[in-house]
Amino acid sequence: MSGASPIERLRSLASTAMIGTDRSAETPAKVLCAAALLGAQARAGLRPQRIEGRLRERPEDPTPIAGPAPMATLMRLLGNPDAGLIEEWAVLAGRRGVRVADATVPLLLDWWSRQPRRTSDVFAATGTCGAWLASLNADWAKPVVGSAVPSDADDVWQTGKAPERAALLLTVRRVDPARALEMVRSTWQNDGADERRRFIEVLAERCSMADEPFLENALDDRSKVVRRQAAWALALIRGSRLRARMTERAKAMVSVDDKGRLLMRMTKIALTLPAAFDKDWERDGIEEQAASGTGKRAWWMRQILGGADLELWTDVTGLEPERVLDSLSKDECFADALAALNQRASADGDVAWCRVLMQHALRQDRLDHQVVLSLVGRLPIAHREGLLLEAAQHKHVSLQDRWLILSGGEERWSAEYSINALRLLSGRKTPDETWQLFDCAERVSRLIAPQVAEQFAEALTQMFPDTKAEGFRKSIDRARLRAEMYKEFAP
Repeated sequence: MSGASPIERLRSLASTAMIGTDRSAETPAKVLCAAALLGAQARAGLRPQRIEGRLRERPEDPTPIAGPAPMATLMRLLGNPDAGLIEEWAVLAGRRGVRVADATVPLLLDWWSRQPRRTSDVFAATGTCGAWLASLNADWAKPVVGSAVPSDADDVWQTGKAPERAALLLTVRRVDPARALEMVRSTWQNDGADERRRFIEVLAERCSMADEPFLENALDDRSKVVRRQAAWALALIRGSRLRARMTERAKAMVSVDDKGRLLMRMTKIALTLPAAFDKDWERDGIEEQAASGTGKRAWWMRQILGGADLELWTDVTGLEPERVLDSLSKDECFADALAALNQRASADGDVAWCRVLMQHALRQDRLDHQVVLSLVGRLPIAHREGLLLEAAQHKHVSLQDRWLILSGGEERWSAEYSINALRLLSGRKTPDETWQLFDCAERVSRLIAPQVAEQFAEALTQMFPDTKAEGFRKSIDRARLRAEMYKEFAP
């Protein structure tokens, strides 16, 4: 079994141990020594292979190694893996300008390579040792998005595999958007449909009018999935020809009652459903077949309104966003228009419209937390945190709703926001709410600013003094561990 992997040879040794060394040529001491050696090889990721010539030496790495305390924390996390905490550890290491100790690199790479979501921060924390080992082990050589364009970018783009090219394109897009567009152009005619779709998805990050001509041409691509992806990207660009076409179509569907215009309190916005599907619409990504449970004409209208500029509503009606929503609420197609407005406002990150639409969602008998979270998801952190606090303080929002709203995002909280959020999350709860808040508490423990970890622990202890539920203890321990991590990486 000279060509077998350490894991395979360990299995063979286990069989020998099971039948007994007295029935084989091996002695107990020899079996145990071999098991120890093979175990170390397996942890280091040894893969039997034929090496032609001299093995490439590992490049020197001037990056200092993280101190004993951070490394001890990382080993603790790898012993009982928590993906979110390991990734946060790697982010902190990058900010501090340190890396993982060499002996721990194989363990971290082995864990990282098996994750469905592999962040570049973890790989970067392994330094040149990680890149060197990954070049020797195909299982560890996973394409990642980097912070700098590699020197061989053009060669990788021309000859690399699809995952490598996608990761490279995203790296270049974040550093040099114009170069990324030119890269896509250079191989467009030879790339497969799925690759072209994926490349447009990457271009949608930081897309601008500089990308508009290329994306407009992609609306005539031979593949439907590429055309739909191009339409989606163009809908994100203010001033694009697609947005202009959508806005013109929407104008034919939106009208104001002339009598109501004279008496502003009686203003009524009327919506007219399209009579038939125009084949020209298909080029702009409008689907003819309606989703299940939705009428065709309403479906067409929803897609058109969702692609139109928000200024359409204020320009046609002469009303502010809040008055537009009030006047529109009388129309029988209001639900479809509201869905389109939510889609457009969240995609554009329009603060005024997002606030109005969020307030409307909070006034409903049944609060849809996902609508609130989607509306604030693309806003700058100051506006996002402000609107979430505003939502959590709404008179119609229960304590459970507050937890669901404040814990539903993915961005970590600022210190000021953490303090204000904790104040709102503390309160009297019903017995039923205890179990419903387990998941919320877990998410908050990952988001809250580390410097208020003890306030978080105190709030949970006060709210749930009669329970020793493991879920709450884990949330408190996680928040405290994050606080310790930040202290360990402090200058």
